[in-house]
Amino acid sequence: GIRFVWIGASDKKEHFKPVTYCGDGEKYLESVASFIEEEPTYRAYVANRIIVNPDTTELDVAEALKREMLSRSYLSSCAVPLSKEGETVYVLGMYAEEPYYFQEETKDVLYELRHDLEFALNRLEDLQRNKLIASALENSTSWVVITERDGTITYVNDAVCQISGYSRQDLIGQNPRIFKSGHHTQDFYRSLWETILSGQEFHATFANRRKDGELFYLEQTIYPIELPNRTVKFMSVGRDITREVHLSSEVEKLTFYDPATGILNLDGIRFKAGELINKKKMCALFLVDLYGMSLINKNYGIQVGDMVLSLIAKRLQDELGESGVVGRVASDEFALFMPIVKEEESIILADRIEEVIGEPIYFEGERLKLSVNMGIALYPMDGSSFNQLHEKASIALSSAKKAGEGERRFFESAFEERVKEAALAIGLVSRAVEEDLFIFYYQPYFRGEDIGLAGFEALVRIRDKDG
Repeated sequence: GIRFVWIGASDKKEHFKPVTYCGDGEKYLESVASFIEEEPTYRAYVANRIIVNPDTTELDVAEALKREMLSRSYLSSCAVPLSKEGETVYVLGMYAEEPYYFQEETKDVLYELRHDLEFALNRLEDLQRNKLIASALENSTSWVVITERDGTITYVNDAVCQISGYSRQDLIGQNPRIFKSGHHTQDFYRSLWETILSGQEFHATFANRRKDGELFYLEQTIYPIELPNRTVKFMSVGRDITREVHLSSEVEKLTFYDPATGILNLDGIRFKAGELINKKKMCALFLVDLYGMSLINKNYGIQVGDMVLSLIAKRLQDELGESGVVGRVASDEFALFMPIVKEEESIILADRIEEVIGEPIYFEGERLKLSVNMGIALYPMDGSSFNQLHEKASIALSSAKKAGEGERRFFESAFEERVKEAALAIGLVSRAVEEDLFIFYYQPYFRGEDIGLAGFEALVRIRDKDG
């Protein structure tokens, strides 16, 4: 019968060593370690083929190895390599105490044994791999949901339960619409299904709802998986980004919103106006200065002034905010950016703005009333960007304020020219003071009654670089 069986393999350093054994061959393995290359089991490993030794006395190996085998009554042996993907990973060595226990005629049986062992080996590795994958999925902090082709949930990991607040019992057999928040359109879901049913991955940020009704956000990818039997399943893998979304929302508030009134600030209205401008529709920018706010702040205090600003902001949003955007862009200044169909419509909107702001405000029994100055610029006639429109509307507002309380002005190029000329003059005078460019010309003037010298008048000129 068989006296000894062992399994050998190479370690990471390419040393051929026993993995396990059964029988009386422990001393044999130790004694042949120095000339293992001669050992039939090692030869089978290297050649990746079954080697049969019917009679050890006739075995063509080193005499020392032959003596070692005969001394232990290993009179016949065979070696069966076990492969995976064409590469030998193990070799099975068997030693019998009878000559011709293993013969060439037994190779067919050995081939069947090899096939069965390789199948078992691969199956065992698959089971171990699946167990490892299952363990990784269970312990992962990522959201993992597996569904049938029709969307029926067949698997969820612990992270799904922790993030959503649902138990496994709640979810298995349900549809992912159980997480639906109502924040996505039908077009969004139509695109999702068209993509994954075509075999493509779908990636998006999902706004979902927990069991307790709270929103949570996932950065999620849905993968179509076709199994060997051509069954299709879908695996959803996601990362919880709820905290990041909330932080982003807070940053957006600080960046784009006015803390006193809660409406957009200048950066916010610039961003929103850019979206309207990109649609290439005619728009009007109204810059509105509240006439009388300084008096309210002085008589009633800053807190009452802030209350008035918040009330005006709410009125403007309620009356006009749905069709355009409303923001506070300076201490007493609001901006409204509104789409219009024709230029004349801007006059109607300006009247509405004045009417909304002009409604009385009552505080502790006293009646407060504001009026406005307004500067208006039109897109695309007065500029192709919000910054250009804001500059033109500011020029128009400045002209309106100079004209007096309650005045409004549309931007005209003549305003811009006068502003540019005034800016050039101020700049020239400042440079003349710094660089001593003034030249004084004195001219006498006389008394009429006796033609006596009455004094001198001075003419001041500035000498520029051209003289």
